[in-house]
Parts: sequence; C-alpha cells; structure tokens
Amino acid sequence: MNEYHLTVSTPSGTVFDGDAVFLSLRGAGGDLAVMAGHIPFVTTVKKCVCKVRFPDETEKTADCETGLLTVSKNGVHLLAWFLVSGIKKPQTFLIENLRRPGIRKGMLLDGNIPF
Repeated sequence: MNEYHLTVSTPSGTVFDGDAVFLSLRGAGGDLAVMAGHIPFVTTVKKCVCKVRFPDETEKTADCETGLLTVSKNGVHLLAWFLVSGIKKPQTFLIENLRRPGIRKGMLLDGNIPF
C-alpha cells in the first residue's frame, strides 16, 4: 500500500509524526477513511475510535473526543482534543481536558495514553 505523512497533535504537542497507510475516524459527515492520494479536505472530528495502520501493517487505535482533520497534498494532520490508547510507546501524559469517571484534570497517567 502507498503511504503518506501523518501528524497527530493534541493541545499538549505532537504525539505522532511519521508514515501511515490508513486512517479511519468519524468526521462531521460520518465515518471516513483516508489513504494515500485522498482528495484534499478539512472536517471536524466527532467522538470516535480512531484507527491508524502503519507501513509495517501494524495497527493502533485511540479514543478521540473531538478535533480537526486536514488532508492535503503534503500529508494528513489530525489535531485531536484528547487521545487515549497507544500509537506511541508508553509514557507519562498530563490529562488536560477529559470527562471520564475516575480521571481528573491535571492527573498524570502512565501507560499508553496519547497516540
């Protein structure tokens, strides 16, 4: 499969910057998938499970609360308000804006939290 450059950012900074072959999530008009060569567009992102497939055929998922997806000829940028799960190695992550039972603003979590 052809690959493209994907950048995933949160208000805390960039959490992934590399190559991908597939991205799926829920945009303003419903579920969508982005592959290499996709027509350029911009959409808001609704609460969903985001899935990324990498060139080595591994896949990672993350919960996305809200965000903005920009697809251009130069690559794909996902600006997500909050991501949970593991596209990156486990690390400490400061929770800034999360509305879930048992997790408070400012709480530090260890593990596969941001992409």
